[in-house]
Amino acid sequence: MSKSLYDGTTFSRNRLAYLVLGLSLVVILILGIVAIMSSEEKGTAMMVFNATLPVFASWVGTVLAFYFGKESFESANAQVEKMVKEISPNQKAQNYVDSIMLTPYAMTLYKMPSDRADDIMLSELTDTLKKYGVSRLPMINEAGEICYMIHESKINKYLADNGKEASGVTLQSFLDDSANADQPQLFTHNESFIIVSADTLVLQAKNRLEECHKCKDIIVTQSGTIDEPMIGWIPDVHLLEYLEV
Repeated sequence: MSKSLYDGTTFSRNRLAYLVLGLSLVVILILGIVAIMSSEEKGTAMMVFNATLPVFASWVGTVLAFYFGKESFESANAQVEKMVKEISPNQKAQNYVDSIMLTPYAMTLYKMPSDRADDIMLSELTDTLKKYGVSRLPMINEAGEICYMIHESKINKYLADNGKEASGVTLQSFLDDSANADQPQLFTHNESFIIVSADTLVLQAKNRLEECHKCKDIIVTQSGTIDEPMIGWIPDVHLLEYLEV
């Protein structure tokens, strides 16, 4: 249905363009003939001709600008896309992380009402993950500083392995049990994520992420310390997509 509506709109628009062009040419031709052939009221005819000609000329110009402008835009857009695709991963890696990071306005965050993890139920986190359709949840304190990076897959595994419900488990219990497990799942700095400054090169951030074998995320702060507000986030998946050829 949408295709037929689109085709119908395009067809109507084309007919309107042809109609405007044709009508304008016909009227200009008639006015020109009248102005040339009129002898008694030549001044009046020329006045009418001069007054109406710009109107019809602007109609023609508008139609031409629409069609040729659209083609020019599409051509330029195609050229830009081609240039972006031709940029090598090495060239992309020389950009700064703040050029590719997700800002707090473009990500789903959980703002902790306090620094006490035992005041937060795990169900609050799972509800947030489901509500916004995300699989990772950066948790920040009231000062905007990153505290934890929670992964939905790890929550689900924990609940399934222990036969528990999210509504009956606090965040602190989840963190403690995960840290004490045979294969600990940690969610803190240098265990789940790294922190870099805004002027860090993408290549440098990538190398640091690879050095931290269990880290999956890059958190960006202004000077690269944990005790300042988070200004950006680069998940490992986002980084890999950016560096793809």
